Amino acid sequence: MGPHEDRRLLHRAPRKSAPLHVLDPACGTGNFLYITLEHLKRLEGEVLNLLEALGHDEAVLEMGTFTVLPSQLLGLG
Repeated sequence: MGPHEDRRLLHRAPRKSAPLHVLDPACGTGNFLYITLEHLKRLEGEVLNLLEALGHDEAVLEMGTFTVLPSQLLGLG
């Protein structure tokens, strides 16, 4: 994979994670969902930082509309 493909993957990452939903059917303490949200937000931050470091400011601004939200984490009680 070359540098151009890497950049395209970075630009697509927010659009791929925004429609993502995570289901915890056991719905125990909620810890699974909390940890999942924490990791998704950390990954989101890493992508933002990398895009910014590569000078893709327009992509960083656009990514604000494709953020990971707690509403994407579901549990059955």
